[in-house]
Amino acid sequence: MKHLFYLVRFLYTAWFYILAAIPLILFFPVLMISALFPGGFPIVYWFARSIWSPIILWGMGTPLKVNKETSLPKGTSYMICPNHQSMLDIMVVLRLSKNPVLFVGKKELKQIPLFGFIYKNVSVLVDRSLKESRAEVYNSIKSKLQHNYSICIFPEGLVPEIEILLADFKPGAFKMAIEHQLDIVPISIYNAKDRLPYNFNHGRPGPIDVQVHSVFSVKDLEYEQYKELQNKCRFYLEEDLKAYKGGIIKNLTEQIL
Repeated sequence: MKHLFYLVRFLYTAWFYILAAIPLILFFPVLMISALFPGGFPIVYWFARSIWSPIILWGMGTPLKVNKETSLPKGTSYMICPNHQSMLDIMVVLRLSKNPVLFVGKKELKQIPLFGFIYKNVSVLVDRSLKESRAEVYNSIKSKLQHNYSICIFPEGLVPEIEILLADFKPGAFKMAIEHQLDIVPISIYNAKDRLPYNFNHGRPGPIDVQVHSVFSVKDLEYEQYKELQNKCRFYLEEDLKAYKGGIIKNLTEQIL
């Protein structure tokens, strides 16, 4: 019985990669051509948001149950800061924002077959071991913001171990937010680690509960105040995650994606 249990969990994880691959294979010529041109990013983003993400989320049996205190309309740039729990987190953010979002993430993920193609074309890649790479990220984001794109950084910088509620935050998102005057939108992804964690011995279908919180304004903040902003956002998300885990937050049924 135990072996059957692990087999089912393995097949469930394998199904994720199959779902991720099929639309990429079918649309690859169009995506490849679009990715070759600077103005092609909105096309790649539309595909990732409107086709790729819903196929994966609904195909995995993990539709989103979302409450929104802040909408993410087209033409308005934000710094989006979700907690990080699962490979599904990127799909979650894609579904939440109609405005194109550039993810800032580690360059190693672009090596994942097929997924890496989408990832590198909706991301600004950084090699955290190189100071020069971090400088390039700042310059790249500055040019992208001219198109009113939003930026998404998972401030934990990693997917923490399954028993960790929220890891320490890195300062990059908060420095960039103040420098580029991007209001911060914290997002609580409550239970994606129960759906598809990086530990392949766990995971099961079910809704992913998400809360899009009110904006943290950076107006009038000085660059030197990034640490204060970082701590404020982390405390806010941590308390919210604790409330969900403790059963205080319930009935996230305002919107189903």
